[in-house]
Amino acid sequence: MSAFLVGNALLHYETTGRGKPVIFLHNFIGSWRYWLGPMEYLSSSFKGYALDLWGYGDSARIEFGQYTLPRHVEQLADFIDQMGVGQTALVGHGYGALVAQQYAKRFSGRVNRLVSIVHAMPHAAKVGAAHYRSHSWLASQKLPEAVIADCLKADPLAVQAGWDTARQTQPHAPLESMPQNLPHLVITYGDAIKEKSPNKVAMTQNDLFPMEQNPEELQRMLLEFLTGSSQEIGRGMIVKEFWKRRVR
Repeated sequence: MSAFLVGNALLHYETTGRGKPVIFLHNFIGSWRYWLGPMEYLSSSFKGYALDLWGYGDSARIEFGQYTLPRHVEQLADFIDQMGVGQTALVGHGYGALVAQQYAKRFSGRVNRLVSIVHAMPHAAKVGAAHYRSHSWLASQKLPEAVIADCLKADPLAVQAGWDTARQTQPHAPLESMPQNLPHLVITYGDAIKEKSPNKVAMTQNDLFPMEQNPEELQRMLLEFLTGSSQEIGRGMIVKEFWKRRVR
């Protein structure tokens, strides 16, 4: 376990591998643990860092009013500064993708690649944040028990704040305002986003946790994107032919 103080609050993180840095950011449910598979897969070429945002995993709980998107962006910035990471790739899932996107817009020169794993929340008006912390729902997503345990120990106030932010943000909307020269891979799941963003990468509809439910495909996507040449990526998004076929 690795941790240090950011201000007066403990920040927990884990690392694997060596090489160019990649930072992984979890959703409003979860923790660093569900990134372990992708981190180990990339470890021969990349040094992976996975954070527990405040209120999650083994990071500190803070006041409810501090569980905000700008505050978590500051947490990420403080982590990168204190670790001396320098320019890095960011991989964010759900709420973590919003944190990564906002950091990339604010500190565009410090991010060399960005991966956003995003999805729609079709039942947001009917389902509260407590639903996403329930053991039965987490178990239905086929997550390992260790991951479920980390999800359940999250601060309910952090989950509520993250859920509120995700519910109020159309997951595809922030993508249009990203820096145009930043290579950006968008992995979506769910028909709501496929219809609005037909040129994005799409996995199967029910892969809410693709790092656990479809790990081989996700890991292959990450490796090819993170190691791709500038000619292959060009400007904006990269869409491989076999990924295109999945959205037709």
